Amino acid sequence: MWKSLYRLLYRWGFKASGAKGYRHAMAVRLMLTLGGGLLILKGFIAFPVKLYLAIFMIVLVWSAYVWRVSKQARIGLDLMDLFLDCTLIVILLRYTGGSQSPFVFVVYLWLMAMFATNLRVRTWRPMAILTMIAYGLLIIGAWGTTSFGFYLFVHAMGMIMLIVVANVFTHEILRREVDALTGVLTRLTGLEALREWMEIRPGFHLIFLDLTRFKEVNDRFGHLVGDEILAEVGSRLRSRVRPDDLVIRYGGDEFLVASAASDLEQRVQACFQDPIATRYGSIQIGAKIGCVRHRPGEDLDELLRRADALVFNQGKGREGKRV
Repeated sequence: MWKSLYRLLYRWGFKASGAKGYRHAMAVRLMLTLGGGLLILKGFIAFPVKLYLAIFMIVLVWSAYVWRVSKQARIGLDLMDLFLDCTLIVILLRYTGGSQSPFVFVVYLWLMAMFATNLRVRTWRPMAILTMIAYGLLIIGAWGTTSFGFYLFVHAMGMIMLIVVANVFTHEILRREVDALTGVLTRLTGLEALREWMEIRPGFHLIFLDLTRFKEVNDRFGHLVGDEILAEVGSRLRSRVRPDDLVIRYGGDEFLVASAASDLEQRVQACFQDPIATRYGSIQIGAKIGCVRHRPGEDLDELLRRADALVFNQGKGREGKRV
């Protein structure tokens, strides 16, 4: 059940934030809690002191726990953070005026932070889910207070504007995660995605692919032709794999392909059956391929080392084999 939930969240576009993300969120939560306490002590906010102290202790204990476990954390910690954030936001709104609360902006800040932390390749689906959660917090936090109808209308418009603006920015960020020439994931983004796969998709296949004769083509026809070949290889790889599979540009003429499909090697080999049309005519390009299966408990460095070793063996004249 736990793995099924993890995979469902991954498919929606969510992922565990990682130690840095968790600790940044923890620091922001502590600063907001301390800042709110100062406003209460100075009398700017009418808020029950005992309730605030209880909230402060919850945040403090939770932050210490996050700091301790963040390096090994999974999506469960994000879910607990979500529950804690929602609870604290509702309490804050209900005790500071509901629809008249000066802290409504906290919901928007929280939503932007969640966008930045959780959005991946699929933007609209997680963005819509997070926006509905944020709007639900505004409704619960102001339920039964004055001007409720107008309040809902104003913030419905605000959420729509926010999601449109956020979508523009996230698409720009995601554009940087895709290699402009080949249309596949960049090395940094792709390796991060591979680490996620190792947690939620045990037993997938990984191909390390190194183009043959590519340097010869570059030297003879120039880099523009080389770029045409790389672009076509990226396009063919993307067309041969499934939508959820990973295609990564690992180096200059090196690619990684990850998939749970048992026929992945045949799919990739089919990309090099036909010559590639360039400005100087058709050029036949081949590839050395090392295909390995991820082993339980294996880290990313070891997985890449095994795949690279198969490619290296082919380069020395020995036949690489699938393991």
